[in-house]
Amino acid sequence: RYLFSCLLLLAMIHFIDGGRQKRETKEISVLDADKNQNKRTNQNISTIFLNIAQYIKQSSENIVKLLDADKNQNKRTNQRQVKKSTKEKSIEKDIEATRLKHQREQSRRNRINQLRFDFSELRNQNTNQTNGTE
Repeated sequence: RYLFSCLLLLAMIHFIDGGRQKRETKEISVLDADKNQNKRTNQNISTIFLNIAQYIKQSSENIVKLLDADKNQNKRTNQRQVKKSTKEKSIEKDIEATRLKHQREQSRRNRINQLRFDFSELRNQNTNQTNGTE
């Protein structure tokens, strides 16, 4: 009887201990699964942040390229405006020179006409004097 009780007690201890070990094994496997899931989640998050960083870098590079292109376009536009401005100034100078030339020509014509008129007057006076003395 004593031996049976001891064996029964040992069987119960073994059964209880085995159940506890199975629970611990299950808990460990659940914890391992959680760790693995956390590891995968962290890897996914890292990948997402890496993709975001690459997108930001690419966008920044594209923005810099666009700004450079815009700057170059402005430079070309300014150069065209300077050339146009230089041409306009040249044309204005030509117009002014032509205007001055015509003004001088007109002034010369006016002087010639005035001299002709004066000469004509002198001739008339001379003729009148000559006619009056005869």
